[in-house]
Amino acid sequence: MNATATSMFAAVKKSAEQIRNDENQCVGTVSPGDVIRQGDLYLVALGDLKGIETTPIADRQLAPGETQGSRHVIAGPADMLKASSPNAVASRINKLVRDARVEPALVGPLVLAGAGCELTHPEHGNFQLPAGELFAVVYQRAFAEEVRRQQD
Repeated sequence: MNATATSMFAAVKKSAEQIRNDENQCVGTVSPGDVIRQGDLYLVALGDLKGIETTPIADRQLAPGETQGSRHVIAGPADMLKASSPNAVASRINKLVRDARVEPALVGPLVLAGAGCELTHPEHGNFQLPAGELFAVVYQRAFAEEVRRQQD
């Protein structure tokens, strides 16, 4: 690299290091269609379960896997649910979120937040979620021939 490219790289690096995305945040209120992003995972406020059949699940880790990047976890009081039809959840999200094109393969569990519920991750800031709100987990899409979720 020449001196100009080296100095430009150093300036970009310094600027990037000043960006803070690891601070804890408290989400006050949400409306159906509001989206919270934590890394490669999105929580979409659904409003209610109308038209979506669910079963309770015990797993609180939202992104399956063993890597540091998959440690999106719900801590505190919350009901964890699995939708019987990811198609129904994707359809609801696509109606609620402007320009959304969520595929059923990208839909994860549902979270009904209780008081003090937090979305945690060791590399991102935690989000305290508003009590009584229902969220659908949506995974970031990987650019590939087939639709699949992004893996950290």
